[in-house]
Amino acid sequence: MDREIELLAPAGSRDALTAAIQNGADAVYMGGTKFSARRMADNFETEALREAVEYAHLYGVRIYITLNILIKEKELSEIRDYLDQLSDLCIDGVIVQDLGVAKIIAEEYPQLSLHASTQMTIHEAQGAKTLETLGFKRVVLARELTLDEIREISDKTNLELEGFIHGALCVSYSGQCLMSSMIGGRSGNRGMCAQPCRMPYRLGSGERDKDKASYHLSPKDLSTIDILGQIIDNGITSLKIEGRMKRPEYVAVVVREYRKAIDRLIETGKGDVGDQSRNELLQIFNRGFTHGHFLETNHGSLYANDKPNNRGVPLGKVLRNEGKMVYISLEEELEVGDGIEFRQRGRSNGKGQTVRGLTLAGGAVTSASKGQQVAIRTTFNVNLGTQVYRTSKARQLKEAADSYKDIYGYRKIPLRARVGLKKGHVPLVELSDQLGNSSRASGKQALEGAINRPISRQDIILQLERLGDTPFIIDSWGLDIEDGIFIPLSILNKLRRQAGQDLIEARVKHFNQKAHKNQTHIGTVYVKDHGSQLAPPLNKSSFEPPDSPKLKAYIDRLDLDPFVLNGLDMVYYNPSGFQFSLNELLGQVATIKKHDIKVSLALPTITRKLDMELLRSLPDEFWQAFDQVEAGNIGQLDLLQEKGIDQYHGSYSFNIMNSMATGLLESLNMSSIVLSPELTLGEMHDINKNTYLPCQITVFGRIRLMTTEYCPHHTDQRGCNSCNRKDGESLTDRMGYSFPLVKKRISRCYTEILNSLPIFVADDISGIRDLKAAAWGLRLERLPQEDIQAIVSLYTYVKDKGLDRAPASIMESIDKIKTSGFTRGHFFRGVD
Repeated sequence: MDREIELLAPAGSRDALTAAIQNGADAVYMGGTKFSARRMADNFETEALREAVEYAHLYGVRIYITLNILIKEKELSEIRDYLDQLSDLCIDGVIVQDLGVAKIIAEEYPQLSLHASTQMTIHEAQGAKTLETLGFKRVVLARELTLDEIREISDKTNLELEGFIHGALCVSYSGQCLMSSMIGGRSGNRGMCAQPCRMPYRLGSGERDKDKASYHLSPKDLSTIDILGQIIDNGITSLKIEGRMKRPEYVAVVVREYRKAIDRLIETGKGDVGDQSRNELLQIFNRGFTHGHFLETNHGSLYANDKPNNRGVPLGKVLRNEGKMVYISLEEELEVGDGIEFRQRGRSNGKGQTVRGLTLAGGAVTSASKGQQVAIRTTFNVNLGTQVYRTSKARQLKEAADSYKDIYGYRKIPLRARVGLKKGHVPLVELSDQLGNSSRASGKQALEGAINRPISRQDIILQLERLGDTPFIIDSWGLDIEDGIFIPLSILNKLRRQAGQDLIEARVKHFNQKAHKNQTHIGTVYVKDHGSQLAPPLNKSSFEPPDSPKLKAYIDRLDLDPFVLNGLDMVYYNPSGFQFSLNELLGQVATIKKHDIKVSLALPTITRKLDMELLRSLPDEFWQAFDQVEAGNIGQLDLLQEKGIDQYHGSYSFNIMNSMATGLLESLNMSSIVLSPELTLGEMHDINKNTYLPCQITVFGRIRLMTTEYCPHHTDQRGCNSCNRKDGESLTDRMGYSFPLVKKRISRCYTEILNSLPIFVADDISGIRDLKAAAWGLRLERLPQEDIQAIVSLYTYVKDKGLDRAPASIMESIDKIKTSGFTRGHFFRGVD
């Protein structure tokens, strides 16, 4: 194995940092108290960050700071202050989601290494190549990719590739989930996800659905310890463990087991692991384990739709009970102090307790083995046949805690010690590591011969080996000691401590310098266009808003009566599939254009390798039929340039929350952008003041909450090619809200989950009109013609005239929408 492989561990607290390093992590990712995608973790203040970097660099462990949330306009000055601090700390990399932050770092902080968060949704080679031109050094790939897709990205870019190998999975493509935001105002893009995916939903067709609620959106946990070799062979060099919200014991166990597996793979080329490692990982936490999408998506084994939280390890079942004493035939060992849960079949939640005592053959014991029958006293009634699980193992937790209670306790750095003790010379102790770092401490007075008992070589070695308060261990010696010499042990202790402390400082300095030396100046952001370099656009201070915004609508069919669309300036065709009759499509586009309405194409948010190949194969006549194309992701921009399209627009899937991000998209020749639907009116106004790029806002329709690789309709008997599922089905939550499911078929098939309610603001339009956005967007997919016509007429009227003296037809449309249910989105409430 000729590449450096990095085991990357999470650190949501100081104890977790210690646990990661002491158990063998090569790198750690962590967040400060701001701008981090795990804002509820026990994150690090500035001084704590400094101490963390010094501690990690002492061991040669790299520190990556998570700055992976979207940044609002008002936070841009604060983000620069924070980047100043990070630069001073000599961190090894910054993980970012926000394109504006990426632009700031590339142009103003070239000493900071740019890593693209998985929240940037990079899922094919061209997206990765575009990031490379923007100054990124590493990309954390979308979790949905297969090994073959990863190999292609590795072959086509020079970026370091980072991938998750263990821990929780998201059901949505990361960075494309608005569910927590739209339901409860806690944005995953701002580090506050409330995990609605872990809640139960009923799958079906609204009120007719009588199915029992299941955890349709709750994936199993990723565990790849037995396919690490394949992951590495296909180009992943940074193996990432998820879990900044997890306890330090979890970090300790998972890092330890993967460290052993990686070392074995490197040393022997064999990737097989024992049952002990698998059991350790299962016991510390699992929702059931899956290989994720690495070996293609296996829908049947991917989701834990019966239980969304820790399953534990099967322990046995209740054979009989006598009052509060229950008898279990053990399938695993059990000890006093272990946590157990009684769980009836078919129920996701059980009753748990800590084992306070065990009875075996009528006598009290502290532990029992597999195959034995034990009695446990409970505080509640338990039915016969109830399944029992061991949810925590006291001995495992104690061993894990022991590994981080001493910051230097488990992981030792080997040194060579050289000692010079000669008469007439000052004593000398030198310590050096394998990297060439060294320190030397010398006494102040020359040594003399011993009057009574000379010091022995064994005494000297024993004294200098006492490095327990440092991370060092001496594994080789160079002793230049004259016979008959004497030196007080206190002097040797002092020299050992001084040399040890100096070497600590030398190692920290070495890795601090290495962190900055590895970076190269990026300079002004630019994009490559078929070998040429496009200069950034002329420096234009701001966009001059129009007197009245353009009105644009998204439709999923072109066979509409054009009169239904009267009042629109443009329609974006957002098809559910990409198998077309070209002549029919061209005729439909021409019919709409005859009514002075421009027709553009909206590309999907996710376009994997095969999808991009299909899009590239579409004939030139298809692409030339449209006035503009809306890109769904950054990897599509090269395709559009290839097709000769010079007018392209950015979807709200670009997650734009600040003017620096719009500036970067200007440099990529984007002509306009849809602002994030998570912004308030005030925050949109802040961007409009500072950008030249025309901005569109979404004023009506159901926002897409998720795009998922997982299909809730998939079965082993019916694959995608034989699927007959159409629109009309939904997921219904505990409150009775139904979230429509939409199939998006390119080459691959994806599921889009829409909001349960449409955004609607036509009855409270004054602030939105005052914003003077370049365009208003209406999401009209899946609506009948009569509803489309009513909504277009309504927004055309209020855009130009407001609601003063509105005719009865307009007020009737407003009343109809309000009666059927709506949301204001984030126009007035925003996200934290």
